[in-house]
Amino acid sequence: MSTDQRHFRDPHSGAALEARRTTRLDATVDRRDSVTLSFPQVDELFVRWQKQKRGNRMARIRHVAIMAENQEKTAAFYQQTFGLTEVWRGPVREDGNRAIYLSDGHINLAILPARGGREGINHFGFQVEDMEQTLRVAGGAGAKGETEKKPRDGRFAEMGIHDPVGTLVDVSVHGWKV
Repeated sequence: MSTDQRHFRDPHSGAALEARRTTRLDATVDRRDSVTLSFPQVDELFVRWQKQKRGNRMARIRHVAIMAENQEKTAAFYQQTFGLTEVWRGPVREDGNRAIYLSDGHINLAILPARGGREGINHFGFQVEDMEQTLRVAGGAGAKGETEKKPRDGRFAEMGIHDPVGTLVDVSVHGWKV
């Protein structure tokens, strides 16, 4: 057991804040006798302080989309291997394909039809506190192309942006079904 004590200042009031926690310390020793230490818990006060220091709340990855030729087989893999649960299934299209949405309770995983295209990760999505601020910051940080509005029904983001290398990044205030 170890006790971790940290001192912070509230960025708005300047008041002194103190966090103290006792955690179990996990240590592993490899063949070269070096020790790797890890804390199994995150200090929530430290995370909040970091968010306040940045001036906004931290965005969270809440959605990943994978393109697959066989959506059923791919969905079954994630359900059987990682215990994900199906949260939504799209209608069967004329080509026999459909979208299948899975979740671990925190992150939404969309298995989308590849339709002859490249299989693998297609895009991912962040849940943010402030859409307008996120779009302004993204533009200043090198986002490419136009933003695209999307319907809000729990499956889709409200906006899509492209990072500097062209990767589609979904952005949502409301998040995805989990």
